[in-house]
Amino acid sequence: MKIFTLKYRSKKQLLGFIIATISVIMSSCSPVKYVAEDEYLLDRYRIKIRDGNVKKEEVKNYVRQKPNKRILGLRFHLGMYNLSGKNKDTGLSNWLKTIGEEPVIYDEFLTEKSVDLLKSYLDNKGYYNSVVKDTVQLKRKRARVLYKIEVNEPFKINSIRYTCSDSSLAPVVLPDTVNSVIEPGDHFDMDILEDERQRIETSLKNKGYYNFSKDFIFFQADSSARLRQVDLVMNIQKIQQKGPESTYIKKNHKRYRINKVYVFTNFDQKQALAQGQDYYNDLDTTCLEGVYFISKGEDELKKRVILQSNFIKEGDLYSLNNANKTYKHLNSLRLFKIINIQYKLVDSLANDSLNLGYINCNINLTKYLLQSYTVELQGTNSYGNLGVGGNILYQHRSLFGGAEITDFRINGAVESIDRENIVGNYYTTELGGNITVNIPKFILPIFKAEKFSKKYSPKTQISAGYNFQDRVDYRRSIANMSFGYFWDGNKYLKHSFKLLELNAVNLPEISTSFKNFIDSTYLKSSYDNHLVSVTSYSLIFNNQDIKKRRDFYFFRLNSELSGNILSGISEWVQADTSDNGSYMVFGIPFSQYAKFDVDFRYYDILNESNTLVYRIFGGVGIPYGNSESLPFEKLYFSGGANSLRAWSVRGLGPGSYTGGSATRFPNQTGDIKLEANVEYRFKMFWLLEGAFFLDVGNVWFLNSDQFEGGLFHKDRFYKEFAVGSGFGTRFDFSFFIFRLDLGVKLRDPALPEDNRWIIGNRALSWQDDFTVNIGIGYPF
Repeated sequence: MKIFTLKYRSKKQLLGFIIATISVIMSSCSPVKYVAEDEYLLDRYRIKIRDGNVKKEEVKNYVRQKPNKRILGLRFHLGMYNLSGKNKDTGLSNWLKTIGEEPVIYDEFLTEKSVDLLKSYLDNKGYYNSVVKDTVQLKRKRARVLYKIEVNEPFKINSIRYTCSDSSLAPVVLPDTVNSVIEPGDHFDMDILEDERQRIETSLKNKGYYNFSKDFIFFQADSSARLRQVDLVMNIQKIQQKGPESTYIKKNHKRYRINKVYVFTNFDQKQALAQGQDYYNDLDTTCLEGVYFISKGEDELKKRVILQSNFIKEGDLYSLNNANKTYKHLNSLRLFKIINIQYKLVDSLANDSLNLGYINCNINLTKYLLQSYTVELQGTNSYGNLGVGGNILYQHRSLFGGAEITDFRINGAVESIDRENIVGNYYTTELGGNITVNIPKFILPIFKAEKFSKKYSPKTQISAGYNFQDRVDYRRSIANMSFGYFWDGNKYLKHSFKLLELNAVNLPEISTSFKNFIDSTYLKSSYDNHLVSVTSYSLIFNNQDIKKRRDFYFFRLNSELSGNILSGISEWVQADTSDNGSYMVFGIPFSQYAKFDVDFRYYDILNESNTLVYRIFGGVGIPYGNSESLPFEKLYFSGGANSLRAWSVRGLGPGSYTGGSATRFPNQTGDIKLEANVEYRFKMFWLLEGAFFLDVGNVWFLNSDQFEGGLFHKDRFYKEFAVGSGFGTRFDFSFFIFRLDLGVKLRDPALPEDNRWIIGNRALSWQDDFTVNIGIGYPF
């Protein structure tokens, strides 16, 4: 992701535009422009409940008519609609109506319907004979509706008894009642009864009952109005089938075993539809570990890859859970465009006396194209120096026949240099390449992890890259490689373990003028020879469900250890040391440090148009042994599009350091970072979204005195927090989000301690206190 930071200087022009826009919106949000004389705009509605156990948020879902959407109290969308011409449906007027929201006119029928639905909801929750009344206030062409709910004492479940008309199910269902979601003392809630029906259906489907449905489960309730107690009887009925002369025959539910498993590894649905039955002629079939692999012609995919992802086995009882896991694991291979798992009854093998049936499982797999190529060309213009560059990208989804996704990239660029300003080479060149291989299993040197692979969908990732730069001022080589593992913990948990991540920078040539130019900037560390060897572990928890609009949490823990193995080997072999006593590998000093950070976020979904996001970040890096400081690329920094947006990247801190604004290349980093953010996001119109944000934080050093005021002190650090706020716009193009944020400084720790709050102490400076950030994606 590329992030840019800009600073506007046209203060009057931008502020004037903002004020004019706000004025137009506010003036158009208030009038009831398109409301007829005998109509009323639905202004607000309230729900007043006389019982703390009834959730107001759930009750709101049953109100049929709701007022126009609001953003920070303003009817922004109604304002856009009101700006259009009433009788015009073309041009700008039509566009404003499309992006806006027409006024919601109070409807008496919908209010009465809402009352009925609220009564029905309360009955379903056990609050029978409750009273729901509506009061409507009509004033100044606006209607305000109050729904007053007087809730009676709820009916509660006194007891529950389980019975089975199908006696063969009793030994299966009754022992499982310990997992029932119904407990004596619970409210007589229809949703709880439905959850219990769904639980029993899923349980039986996981125990072989392929054709079972919750429609066979019924509840009978015997209630006492005086005591408000309900005795429940749950019964599972038999299957009814049509018999002779319009009669019905009741039969027990059957368990089903898997008879055969067929996997069509290169199924082509278009050809199958076009050719009909002829498509299934001349198929190649191979049986491996009880699974029949079918292919049209030769298929190079290794059968072991499918077996590793398949949980449906011949002779096992049917299990819905096994079918879902098979689909999930096959989909995680990123090899198949379509995965279709079907079952077919084998009537000839059915045994009615044992209530046992057999089914065949057919898994049809349609692959993506295995290979793809992309060529990218680009022109460059750096300070008038013209150049050309390009990338060649190649991907193979199964390079060695085992669903190993391999990405290979070659990049190069050539740029001409103004001949009047240099002597010697007239061109700069850059060449590089990178290869990444993702293998859908653990590659472990000690033991096989087949059971682990079945349960956690692990991946092994191997990558290597090299970049060579030949420029007027220097010649530099950058090499990197990594070997690590990724796996799922559960539905919401993911793990990453990088066993080895190696980065090396070698600078054989550098001009004296360039070295002097970067000597006092953050760029210096990027042009020193150094070696970083890292072992890292990351844990990510994310309980977001994209199918449901609900609040969710995100938590990430990162930990890194660097240089311990190299340090141990160096001490053992008594390797050479540099002038400052650091061990070296191939003449290059290596880093040694520990680093830990946590990132916690809470997404509060207010409604379909408004969301509040909270974020807290904290991290610390500790150099030791072979290093006096963290490598430059591992230091924390604040500012920029994903941090404190009122400051530019690396333009804040450390601590109360005051010298950052004096340099062209800000180098304000630290060993410790603390940051908190709050962002209010709202949908506006078309692709456009808006946001208001508040950012707080800073960075500090543990022991470096390079920056005056930059050390972390536990009795002072909280006085050195920076505070910024601002407004942002986002364009949601589905496949990516373009973001523009305007940040303004509210509190600057670089100022004297008594004057750090800018508001109230001095006027805002457009050049010093405002920053515009451009980014891709949300900041968090």
